[in-house]
Amino acid sequence: MDKRIEETLLEMAQANQIEVENLNTEYGILLGRSVPFNVRTVIFISAKHGMQVWYEHEGDCSSCTRYTQCIELLWDLADEMNIKLEKTDDPTKLADELFNKLRGLML
Repeated sequence: MDKRIEETLLEMAQANQIEVENLNTEYGILLGRSVPFNVRTVIFISAKHGMQVWYEHEGDCSSCTRYTQCIELLWDLADEMNIKLEKTDDPTKLADELFNKLRGLML
């Protein structure tokens, strides 16, 4: 199964022009850098949300129509990975905290 997870993550990275920095099939996570956007990127497989690609970005989340979906996705992934996060209503800060902790687990 790990080989299939690895192949899926690598295919998604290739399709999204993401250079791979680290890959962990146990967690179902690929860390990389988006070539076209020049930002850190995380591809992950969530039990609840399926395959997801998250690009590091700063934005005005409070005016975004996907605000609720992003918050739910991040909290659900943290729960799936058994990672404790600080309470915040800012998806950008939440994502930074979550993905920095994931990087720490994988390095």
